[in-house]
Parts: sequence; C-alpha cells; structure tokens
Amino acid sequence: MNYQEYEKQCKLIVKDNSHLLNELTEHMRTLVSTEEVVQEHVSNIEFFINTYLLREEPIHAKNGITFISPFLSYFFPSKCGWSSVKTLKRYIASFKRFYKFMLFTNRIEESAYDSLSSLIKEEKDEWLFNVDYVNH
Repeated sequence: MNYQEYEKQCKLIVKDNSHLLNELTEHMRTLVSTEEVVQEHVSNIEFFINTYLLREEPIHAKNGITFISPFLSYFFPSKCGWSSVKTLKRYIASFKRFYKFMLFTNRIEESAYDSLSSLIKEEKDEWLFNVDYVNH
C-alpha cells in the first residue's frame, strides 16, 4: 500500500472510530457514575484506536485486541510521558470496558473478548513491571 492509500484508509477508520467513540460514550454514561470517568476511558481508547493502531498500518478497532500487549508492554511505558502504574491500570480497565462494549454491540465475538481476558491475566504483571521500571 502506498502512502496515499494509507492516508485514505486511516481517514476512513478515524471517521468510523468517531461514531464508535460517540456510541461508547453514550453507553458508558449508563454504566459509570461520573462524566470524568467516562471521558477518561473514552480518551484512553481514542488514543489507542486513532493513534497507536494507525501508526504503521490502518487497523480497525475491532482487530485491536492483538495489539494491546505491544502497546502496554513497550509503546505506552517508553513513548508516553504520562505512563505510570496507575495510568496503565486505567488503560487496562478502559480496554476491558471498550471490548465488552464491542461484544455487547456484536462488533466482536465472545471468543475475542475471552482472549482479551486471558491476555490481561497472563501479561498484566509484566506490563506493570515494565512501566514501573521505565519510570524509575
């Protein structure tokens, strides 16, 4: 894919993601007690799907589960100045909520959500170690 095609695909994905994020916001408002928490989760997901997933190739949010580990183990601790143990834990919570929403709205299969749950159980300690190591 040439650069022009990459840019075109990314613009289409960002447009789709805008609608997705609006739906997520409305959905989360029915579940979460404060607007601040809603906005934090939506902001975390927006960064992941509109920045990280589009860095090298256009990747749709529904396919993002396989990219969570590289994001949390390397990119987030080493490239994001706001990374900390606390913010990493918030990202994990955001991913759980987002992909649960994706499951609820039939955008992903239950097996994909189960894969996310297993991934978090298996790799969370490593992610926390990495972010703590980088920040000290």
